[in-house]
Order: sequence, then C-alpha cells, then structure tokens
Amino acid sequence: MPNGAEHHCRVDKPLAAPKKAVQKNVEKTLTKGAGQLRGIGKPPPPPAAKKTEKKIPKKTKANVRCCPKVVIATNASLVKRQRDYVMNKGFQHILNMHLKAVEGRSLLGWILDHMDLHSMTLRAGRGKELKFTKEVVEIVLGLPSAGATPPRLHQTEKSELTAKFRNKLNLDSRVFNVIMMQERVKLGGDDELTMMCYFIVIFHSLLFPQGNSDITTNVVTTAHWAVSMDKIDWCQLIYTDLWHSVEKWQSRHRENTTATIYGCGIVLLL
Repeated sequence: MPNGAEHHCRVDKPLAAPKKAVQKNVEKTLTKGAGQLRGIGKPPPPPAAKKTEKKIPKKTKANVRCCPKVVIATNASLVKRQRDYVMNKGFQHILNMHLKAVEGRSLLGWILDHMDLHSMTLRAGRGKELKFTKEVVEIVLGLPSAGATPPRLHQTEKSELTAKFRNKLNLDSRVFNVIMMQERVKLGGDDELTMMCYFIVIFHSLLFPQGNSDITTNVVTTAHWAVSMDKIDWCQLIYTDLWHSVEKWQSRHRENTTATIYGCGIVLLL
C-alpha cells in the first residue's frame, strides 16, 4: 500500500451458530448414514423358523373277535352224551374252560405290534423276549398236538360243503350265525350234524375267529374235519392261524381308527 493512503481494515463477523432444528437434522442424517455403513457386508438376519408340530400317530382301536364267554355258555348247555363226544375228540380242556378275567383289547394290540413276525417272538424291551410256538398253544389250550393235517380245499369246494350243511339244517336265509348253531346244540343230539354245529361255535368264537360276525366257509370246513377225522394236530393249525393274524394286524392301514384282531387271542394273553 503506498504511503499516505488510507488504511481501511475490514473485520469479518464470526459465523452465527446453526439453529437447533437444523443441527438435529444434520445429526440424524449422520447417524443414519453411519448405521448403513456398519451394515455393509453383513448378511440379513435369517427369517424366524416356523414351529412345526410333531404328528402323533393315531392309536388303532382293536375289534377282537375272540369271545370265550360264548364258548363257556355253549359248554354249559351240553348234555352228557354231547360232553362225551367232545372229550373223545380231545377237547376236554376247552369243555372245562373257566375264565375269571382276560386283559383288555389294548394289551392284545400292543402285543401284536411288538411281535417279530418271522420268529413269532414278543420283544418287550432289552432282554425281555417271549417266543410263541406250537408248544405254547398246547400248554394254554390243552388240545391235541399230534395227528394229521386236514386236506386243503379250493374255495368252490368249501362253498359246496357249506351249502350242503345249510340245506341239512334248512337254513335258507342269508343270516348264518352262532345263535342258530347254539339252538341246534340245545336240542341235545350227538349226531355229526349237531356236533358240527358245536364245533362251529368253538372255532368261530375262540380258536379260529374271523373278521365277520357271520359263519364263514372256512369255519364250516374246519368243523367238518373235526367230526369226520379222528386225529388232527389242532395246535399246529391254531399256531399257523395266529401267525396269519399277526401278519394281518401289522399290515393294516395305520390311518384307520379301527382294525380287527383275528386268531385265538387268549393264547397271547394267558
């Protein structure tokens, strides 16, 4: 600056402090930006897992066809000559059978579920096994365990045999049940036709129960062999039928609420 010139000095005023509202907006923006920077490179949190309820398998209600009470009631109606006939056939233990109580159907279903079909062994836990054999059937029922095996018939032959039996009893109606057989037995005869009616009751209600309340051709055929053959290995026949009963139960449709238990259940319960 040349000498003598006026010296003008300008002093700038200090900047005013920002207003509070503006300051808050700036701080909010900076905080948000910092949070976004911290989230870079990190995967988003996984969605909350949905809770899935475990499906509890339905418990099958068992329909048990084995009914010892029917047999006991039928035995009580026999006269002496009928009783002698039954004893000569080797069924004296069935004739004198008495039961105070039998376990429920739920236990029978549990036994069939835990039975090894190939070995017919009940596996109730580690070291807890019970094998069912033909000898077990003999111990429980006391039936003959030696003799011949009845010949196998085709279904047509069984139907013809059943038709002849019905005609002899004048059973023309469709209904063919145990009550009709019991009524014939109560007449007191010991002829083959009457005693065949007795064995139909025993087989249908105790030894070879089926899934039908009506008498089947299989039961009629087996009763025919009972009166026409001298010695039959009944224990083997009952054991084989029990094996098929276990197979049917284990192969049932689990979605169904009910299922039928075939075979002589008291052998498994006693």
